[in-house]
Amino acid sequence: MLVTTVGITAVVAAGVFGWRMLRDEPTRAESASADWNQIVFVDRASGTATAIDPENPEAAVATTASTTRASEVHVQGSRLAIVQTGQITLTSLDGTAPGVVPIEPGSVVERLPIADALWLAVGDEAGGNVVLVDGITGATFDVGELVAPTQIRVFLETLRHDEDGTAFAMADALNFQAIVVHTDTEPPTATFFADQPVAVDDELLVTSEVVGSQADLALVDAERKPLATVSGELPVGGVLADGEVTIVSVDGTMSRFGKDDTEAERLGTIAVPAGASIRWVQPTASGSRFVVFGDTFEAVVDLDGRTVYTTTFTTAVDAPTVEPGWACLPVGGGDTYIGLVDLETGELVADLTGLAVTDTSADGCTVIGTRNGLTEVVDEEGTAQIGQTRSATLAPDGDAVVIQTMTGATQFVEIDGTSLGTPVDLDAVTPASALITFRDA
Repeated sequence: MLVTTVGITAVVAAGVFGWRMLRDEPTRAESASADWNQIVFVDRASGTATAIDPENPEAAVATTASTTRASEVHVQGSRLAIVQTGQITLTSLDGTAPGVVPIEPGSVVERLPIADALWLAVGDEAGGNVVLVDGITGATFDVGELVAPTQIRVFLETLRHDEDGTAFAMADALNFQAIVVHTDTEPPTATFFADQPVAVDDELLVTSEVVGSQADLALVDAERKPLATVSGELPVGGVLADGEVTIVSVDGTMSRFGKDDTEAERLGTIAVPAGASIRWVQPTASGSRFVVFGDTFEAVVDLDGRTVYTTTFTTAVDAPTVEPGWACLPVGGGDTYIGLVDLETGELVADLTGLAVTDTSADGCTVIGTRNGLTEVVDEEGTAQIGQTRSATLAPDGDAVVIQTMTGATQFVEIDGTSLGTPVDLDAVTPASALITFRDA
């Protein structure tokens, strides 16, 4: 579940840091699964999607036409969600008519980090209504319609969700409340709760009310019945599991409480460098680890408060993407990366110093990027040198890459450890300007 906490009103902002939710790169195509058997090209100009078998690249195995410019493509299994001007197109490239979800021009579309799912949240940069889109089923949940006639103003930065995509919580800046949407009920429901949401699951909600420099944290059920209230440091985020919530606070304190508790159990403290602050925390490794990030430091901790790995950066680093199913963590962000860390042991398994990471495998254990002007694929086995490229997209299993050479040619290249296979020319099927991803048809 998403676990950042954001000050969205003047009252909250006066006492709370402003954290920003980690966002997918706008042109990066991701896959939550390592399985794939096709390459997909989406023409940016028209939104047309074409899938090919790399062993027979000249014979397109599936295609869907469109006429609207595309800016992003997301994939889960065989399902594609193509974000276009004024719409999201959902298709499996199986010959049936694609689903089309209208969206307001200029909307922000974010893929939510929910494993084995394709959930998208559509909102406004300046706050407003939110529409949740299940890219697998095509179901949409318009929060504004669910709470009508009440007017709301929601920022996507405040959105939290459970691990299955059945419960979503968000802060309403207009009414100073939390809204919880359950998508697995018939009909779907939206309920108002007091205060700001910290974490949610299909039965419980954790909220935070700022009191001076501290916060009152409440655990409530779906009927708003209070189950526990504790006071403590301002929360950055938390995760709900088995009726208990584990909290990370702004000062690095980790604590846990559950039903009927009046005090939180202190689990440990994350070392925050002097002058630094925690920007966000994100669960990963199937919910067994937190990645804790600040501009000048990063740490991996388990849910019992034990620091598995920690490091500092000499200068501020851009916020990275962290996926819930990763087994490894590329440490760093932006143009600054240090290495690949095994999330279970905290061991540094590969050196990424000087590598600007541009893409990551589904398990987080293989990365592609540029170092000294050259494209490299790096994992714990070593480095595969690809050379100069205009662009490169890594397959979700880390064993292949689609590159555009400096001369403009598009090629498919298999990777075996540190060795490269013979390039396969894809120019005949590649649009002039394409979004590239992989899917499991």
